[in-house]
Amino acid sequence: KLRTGPVKRILVFFGGVDVENYTGRALESLRSIGIDGLHIDVVIGAQHPYREKIKSFCAENSFFCHVQTNRMAELMGLADLAIGAAGSASWERCCLGLPSLTVSLAYNQTEIGKGLDLLGACQYVGSQDTGSDTFIINATMELLGNNQKLFSLSEKAYATVDGQGVYRTCEALGC
Repeated sequence: KLRTGPVKRILVFFGGVDVENYTGRALESLRSIGIDGLHIDVVIGAQHPYREKIKSFCAENSFFCHVQTNRMAELMGLADLAIGAAGSASWERCCLGLPSLTVSLAYNQTEIGKGLDLLGACQYVGSQDTGSDTFIINATMELLGNNQKLFSLSEKAYATVDGQGVYRTCEALGC
């Protein structure tokens, strides 16, 4: 679905492990900009090295922490904006037309983030080497106040991935 209105719900997901704790950095950034009235869903894996710290932070700030959830598709579908890694979840967010701020946490994610940004299908805020909390804060504030930009990101993301790849692969393999 295309996102057309203001942001009411943000999804934060940097993968299941997130060794550098970008999840925590994004949460600190969100708290610093004063996001009262927004619903914040945070998804982490059971093996996240900062799991207890993130759960406590979420409880203290009325964010909703989901550990090793089986509701990922539902949470993505409900979100109006995602903040996360520029890895394989990028394709899922695109398929759902979910506007996203992305950071590459590994070198193999950099081209995905930059490429989708070039297409207008996400807003890439840097890599683990170049991205900073300030970039996340500024990009989030910009998007929260710009429904047209959110719609454009949603539209371009949705047009990038049609969700039919499994059928094309099966057809090519003769399934």
